[in-house]
Amino acid sequence: MKYRSVAPISVGCVVLVMILGGCPQPSPAPTAAIAVSAKSHTFPVSEDAWTLKVWNAGDAGSTLTFSLAADKPWVTCAPGSGSSTGSGDRVSIAVTVSRATLTPGAENATLTVTASGLKPVPISLAVLVGDAGADDDNDGLDNEAEAYFGTDPSNPDTCLLYTSDAADEEDSVDLG
Repeated sequence: MKYRSVAPISVGCVVLVMILGGCPQPSPAPTAAIAVSAKSHTFPVSEDAWTLKVWNAGDAGSTLTFSLAADKPWVTCAPGSGSSTGSGDRVSIAVTVSRATLTPGAENATLTVTASGLKPVPISLAVLVGDAGADDDNDGLDNEAEAYFGTDPSNPDTCLLYTSDAADEEDSVDLG
């Protein structure tokens, strides 16, 4: 019978401690977050491969497990998935394009990085397609140069080069 009187007192103390101090709460699990080295990329005519970096920008102690998918069949990435434990653990992804089935001009695609429970991160891709050095509008500037540097809208036969000196004074040179 001695033991019966001890048990209710012990249970009463535990209940009293829980009422006064509250129940122990579990710590929230660390949360991962997707980070990428770029949100967009343009493949010039002479480039078929580009390296994207993906890593975990979330809480310490979390692990990001991700996968990648392209919306166009002419875009591939390797590896197609990976994991990262933090900013010092960046995963290199080789993104390649195949222009074999594309027509001259510019094509667009989206590469999406996904991870369970996290908002997907889209990466916009632009692919310039055509012969390097081609000059479709016969203005003396090849298509690739026009896509990157543009032309003077008031005179499509000119290209301006902007320079800056140590005093940040801008100057332009008409390249013809």
